[in-house]
Amino acid sequence: MFTHSHTEVLYATISQNRSRHRGARGAGDGRARAGGAGFSGAAGARRRKDEALEDLADSLKADLKYAEFAAREEPEKLSRLGWSTRRDGTPLPPPGETRDITIVSEGDTWAILRWKSPGNGGAPAFYRIQRRQEGAPWEDAGTTTNTEQLMSNQPRGAQLHYRVIAVNRAGDGPPSATVTLVL
Repeated sequence: MFTHSHTEVLYATISQNRSRHRGARGAGDGRARAGGAGFSGAAGARRRKDEALEDLADSLKADLKYAEFAAREEPEKLSRLGWSTRRDGTPLPPPGETRDITIVSEGDTWAILRWKSPGNGGAPAFYRIQRRQEGAPWEDAGTTTNTEQLMSNQPRGAQLHYRVIAVNRAGDGPPSATVTLVL
């Protein structure tokens, strides 16, 4: 059980850590601290404010780490301070099917493909573009984090089929519909 005396000890320890942290920081970093010596005007005020904010942030981080450590065996202690325990992460689903693949433009040995992100599933980390000639297996032809890709140095005179697969940590989404082109 987390009693009133435990709360007092926790707050006292946090205050001691904060004081120790401030003392070590002010003494060891070579910055002028006493009354902002060496700083004047608006620049000095801004510098003092920035240092105070940095001290506060560092102190809060140290306090949070200490509180999590102190309450590691009894997470309900954190709820008495208004904090919650860490949540388990939710698993990321694989992305859905990439939509509306089109050929935007083409030249002698290049084509620009464009598509829309999947409407469902997890967020894609990147897209894998695959290509195949009639009757051949699919091969990877490129990767991108964008929803448009220039496919250069493509073979001329061959009928090429393209598709796009969205990928994230959870795996590959289903392949998109295919588009066909002859350069």
